[in-house]
Amino acid sequence: MSAGQLLKQANQLKREGRLDEAIALYHQVIEINPNFAWAYNNLGDGFVKQGNLDEAIVEYQRAIKVNPNSAWFYYQLGEVLAEKGKLDIASVYFQKSINSHIDLCDKLSKCYPEIENNINQVNNFYLFQGQDYGYLTDKPQWVSFPVDENSMYIIEGKIASENAPLSKKALVQFEFFDRNNQKISGYYQGFSNSDDLGLYKYIDIASQSLSKFCIAFKTPPKAFSINIGFRRWHNKRTNNPTIIFESLVKIYFSQLKSLESSVLSSWDYYKLGVICSKKNKLSDALFLCQASFEKNVNFSKCEDKIRELIFKIESSSSVQYWENRYDQGGNSGIGTHNDKLAEFKANVINDLVEKENIESVIEFGCGDSRQLDFAKYPKYIGLDVSKTAINKCKEKFKHDPTKSFFLYDSAYFFDRGTIFSGDLSISIDVLFHLIEDDIYYAYLNHLFGAAKKFVVVYSWNFEDREKFKFHIRPRKFTRDIEQLIQGWKLWKVVNNIYPATELGERKGSFSDFYIYRKS
Repeated sequence: MSAGQLLKQANQLKREGRLDEAIALYHQVIEINPNFAWAYNNLGDGFVKQGNLDEAIVEYQRAIKVNPNSAWFYYQLGEVLAEKGKLDIASVYFQKSINSHIDLCDKLSKCYPEIENNINQVNNFYLFQGQDYGYLTDKPQWVSFPVDENSMYIIEGKIASENAPLSKKALVQFEFFDRNNQKISGYYQGFSNSDDLGLYKYIDIASQSLSKFCIAFKTPPKAFSINIGFRRWHNKRTNNPTIIFESLVKIYFSQLKSLESSVLSSWDYYKLGVICSKKNKLSDALFLCQASFEKNVNFSKCEDKIRELIFKIESSSSVQYWENRYDQGGNSGIGTHNDKLAEFKANVINDLVEKENIESVIEFGCGDSRQLDFAKYPKYIGLDVSKTAINKCKEKFKHDPTKSFFLYDSAYFFDRGTIFSGDLSISIDVLFHLIEDDIYYAYLNHLFGAAKKFVVVYSWNFEDREKFKFHIRPRKFTRDIEQLIQGWKLWKVVNNIYPATELGERKGSFSDFYIYRKS
């Protein structure tokens, strides 16, 4: 009897509840054909029905090893890991299932119709009564409304300036009050804070015509009401720009808290949040993930997803963030525009190039090429997500035949023939700026896939979800590389000779060098 026929018999036995017989037949199928992925998957199903989750996990992992392109195998493994309470690991596999098969989104989202009408609600406010739009000044235009404590809200409006694009020229002030109308003081994650302004967030102005902006925030404990003030901002180096603001402001919130607490589990809310994120329903995704986190505050992967969603709501994506930054006159940051740090980094890499006879270097995230001024590479390819940055690099090195520059998009970088490659692949101060998990994991695969001999990563190597703003996400990347990248060994660590000791320090860095060698 063929393996396929035996599988059908085993499936029938499993449906009839004759699990021991089904499991024995699945083992026979695997003996006949060790590459039959569905045999491993269905064997895992049998173990789940028996309550043997550890054995099920092993079989689902074997199914994925045989067929790493099956969305269902990833989903099955995620479900059983979640049942064991391992939500952080489960979320990784669930994300992979969605990435592998987007149609799975529709199938899963239809399982939870009872919460559809409670995810996303909206209140409308008008800053300039009787007018379609007005002009922001140094005096804030305030709106006030009641809020729930520890809840997510999203502000949506439209803004423009004849001087656009502009960064940090308009902002929103926040004042929270408790039930006794007493102002709540203190710093809260995601906000900037100053003695003069209190809590605030900047609004970047992208266009000369009215264009949408979004700001997401979470209310602090004991919050009962809020004042939000919209105003122009300037410093000593800039003039007062004319800023046009549409009168209508929308405030989005959810009513998921009004549902019975038993409706969905933390894991279910998280899954729906990821699905909505894939469908680009970012506000829905944020509210669902927040509901997930409220049910399980130890679900760190969900907390990471919330930070990612806030960043995407406010900045669209890490790609758009950097394009806007360079387009508005910004640079690659103090890591490369601090000569001492730039020289330290160059000395480490130049020394490796010389001693190991490196003939070609490829860099993922070349930025504005400031670091390249200190480099001594025989041949160089620079990749970056920003069109503006690439154009600056092309112009700067247009007479240098050893250097080439290309636009990089992780979603469309499919280089099976390793056309983009080098003896050495480098990543300098990039990883902690990759907010989205799918971009981060794709970047690691591309970084190592392009290297023939060595990979150099210069980055922070720790996790911290509390101290940093949403465009920064520290990661324990050495752990991720060890789990995800095969064929490479950590060869050497070079500690920073200018280590940072506190946040915001401009003379040092949290980054160190991690040099990988092909094994």
